[in-house]
Amino acid sequence: MALSLKNLSKNSQAALQAIGLFLLITIGILLIIFFTPAVEGTQKVQSGFYSFSQTISSWTADTFFDRETLRGEHKYYQDLASLHTHEEAYINELEQSVAQLEAALKYEETIGYTTTIARVLSRSINKERELLIDKGILDGIIVGQAVVVGDGHLVGEIIDLNDRTATVRLLQDKDSSIAAAILGSDKTIGLIEGREGYLLSMQFIPQDERIDVHDVAVTSGLDELIPSGLVIGVVSELITNDAAAFQEARIEQIIQENDFSYVTVMQIPL
Repeated sequence: MALSLKNLSKNSQAALQAIGLFLLITIGILLIIFFTPAVEGTQKVQSGFYSFSQTISSWTADTFFDRETLRGEHKYYQDLASLHTHEEAYINELEQSVAQLEAALKYEETIGYTTTIARVLSRSINKERELLIDKGILDGIIVGQAVVVGDGHLVGEIIDLNDRTATVRLLQDKDSSIAAAILGSDKTIGLIEGREGYLLSMQFIPQDERIDVHDVAVTSGLDELIPSGLVIGVVSELITNDAAAFQEARIEQIIQENDFSYVTVMQIPL
């Protein structure tokens, strides 16, 4: 009986050992089956995070740590745009100069006396409204000659000379005074004088003289070296007073002093 119990105890231990070994093998297999995909998934996730972090790192470096390159490119394109703007302005200036010269040459062909085309060298920056041109005594220029632009728009007269340059007093100058008529008539009806600003003033218009807004004021030919019919401007306003001896008119020039780079000097024979 004692032997049987002893044999039974040995058999039980062997069975338990077999069961334990079976469980260990089973658990190992289960770990292999169920946890291997999770590991692979984890590796994939880790790989994705790594790739994303590398992209963020690269973008951050490009955006925030390459500012000098960006500033350099920005300045380059700014300089390029500025150069283009300057070139465009220069081309526009050349086109305007060509147009002015063509108009001066065409005008010269329509009149019966000599003219001299001159380039504007400078404009006064003080109260005197004057120009300096690149023609003078050696070019046959004399004091008192009319200076026009385009197809006969009077802008001033010669007041001073050097061998190669001349000074032009513009109509807007306070010392300028030109005998004037209304377009279509050579009758002198007043004197056009300079005023501050861009408007001129026609003074000494007789009260019985008919003049209307939008009439065109021209030179009357009373001034010795200034031919008749040169356009001065358009009547923009009439100032009347029944108690006064004369009427007054405001004259607006069609061409302003900054609208041209070339002028024509009228050389009327004395």
